[in-house]
Amino acid sequence: MRRIYFEYLVGLTVIFLVSIYSYAFIVYKLSTDYEYILRDHEAEAYQELIDVVYREKGLLETQNLLKSFANKTRQNLRIIPFDNAPELVRKAFQQQGRNVYYHDEYFLWLRLVGSDELYELSKNKDSYLRKQIKFENRLIWVFAITGFAFSGLFLVWRIKRRLNNLEMATVAFSHGELLERASEKNSIKLGTLNRSFNVMADKIRDLINSNKSLTNAVAHELRTPIFRIQWQAELLSDLAPTKQQSKAIARILADTEEMEDMVDELLYYARLERGGFELLKQPIDANEWLNERFSIWEKETTLDLVKVPLKIPASFYVDLKLFNRAVDNIVRNAFKFADTKIVIELWYTDNEFVIEVHDDGKGVEAEHWPFLFDPFYSANAARNKGKTGHGLGLAIVKQVCDRHQAHVTVGESYLDGACFALSFPRLEL
Repeated sequence: MRRIYFEYLVGLTVIFLVSIYSYAFIVYKLSTDYEYILRDHEAEAYQELIDVVYREKGLLETQNLLKSFANKTRQNLRIIPFDNAPELVRKAFQQQGRNVYYHDEYFLWLRLVGSDELYELSKNKDSYLRKQIKFENRLIWVFAITGFAFSGLFLVWRIKRRLNNLEMATVAFSHGELLERASEKNSIKLGTLNRSFNVMADKIRDLINSNKSLTNAVAHELRTPIFRIQWQAELLSDLAPTKQQSKAIARILADTEEMEDMVDELLYYARLERGGFELLKQPIDANEWLNERFSIWEKETTLDLVKVPLKIPASFYVDLKLFNRAVDNIVRNAFKFADTKIVIELWYTDNEFVIEVHDDGKGVEAEHWPFLFDPFYSANAARNKGKTGHGLGLAIVKQVCDRHQAHVTVGESYLDGACFALSFPRLEL
């Protein structure tokens, strides 16, 4: 907003100055300067009056009158012999055959008929009156710039006030509040922008809801054909098939079980994304929880698992079922990509409880980090494609963290692989 205000103020000032210059150029350069003509007529009238006084009162009285006139009008009077006058002035009197000449707007030259002396009247810039006039003329610019500044400030304030409403609606919508809309009141809306945003938000919400409904419907409908395939494959296995047929049936059953797991994960992710349920939060002792889960993970892998518990007892506040699902997904993801070793480490700060899972695999390139927790994202350049899962495990982790107002990050591990860190609100014993 400061930039908009500055640009508006500078732009308005430049436009004003260009307008003044254009006015002066058109009036004084391209057309007749009527003020100059009027000034010449006034000068001729002064000279005629002075000539009358000169003829009737004489030279001394005329000079006294000119001095009095100059004093009252805050001007300087100089009496200069014709030969000592500036060359430009002498030429003007000689060529024009006149007894009055304006050198510029500050110097008026007069000559009495039959006299060899010139009288120069110039504005007395040191006089108090002319200084005040000059000050007031400059004050006009101060008021003009100040007026521009306040008008710009008022305009920017109005724009900012209206943009704030739109910005809050945009931020809320981007955070998943799909029902959030910008106000369309005349005192708040910014042209048709609010209405356009609301139309866009409606279309995005409808598209997201339609996509979720379609995904849920497909996932539910897949359960039945998967079950039928499993049932028929089991029936075939009871008919004394050959060895080759038994292998084919086993592959079919394995594939259907994988499909069933994928459907379950898809429905679980959709449930988390949809929300609509309350978290059953409870305080969990960190070291007890780690020992319990560690005994389960050890049975699922032949990798070297290392746990690093807390040195000082502490607890954290989570929905245990969702939390276990999130950590299990992270650990089992490490099972797929570790070479020999995985370290599960607990630590905490004043406000957060952190679980870090390190592996000694190939790691994940930094360019993939921002997208790893998106559904179905696969960092094939960094991971072995043959080891990837259904593409929802890390997305579920992200949803669980969002529900707990926690966060999950990925980075480089001291084991030269990947490090996933889950940070949850901490509750100290």
